[in-house]
Amino acid sequence: MIFKIESSENETVSLTEEQLFTQILAQAFKDKENNISTNVDNYVSTINSIITKLNQSNLDVTFKQIYTIYFLSGYYYKVFLNKNNVKINQKEK
Repeated sequence: MIFKIESSENETVSLTEEQLFTQILAQAFKDKENNISTNVDNYVSTINSIITKLNQSNLDVTFKQIYTIYFLSGYYYKVFLNKNNVKINQKEK
């Protein structure tokens, strides 16, 4: 799959899946080092506890399914933030 990105200067950049996700992962690791995504560990723990509650044995869940769940959760989280006027309160519950 090729991803074509058009810039405001009418230039087009084409990226393969591997190139795209290499860039995304590089940014994710950079953000992690700069503590921009400090809540990610908490989100992963929350999602993991939900998965555990839904599937007590966890024996029939493959890594691919888990990665899919995390990927889609991140995607829909980003859509949620972009489509709504969300203010995040950093205080504990």
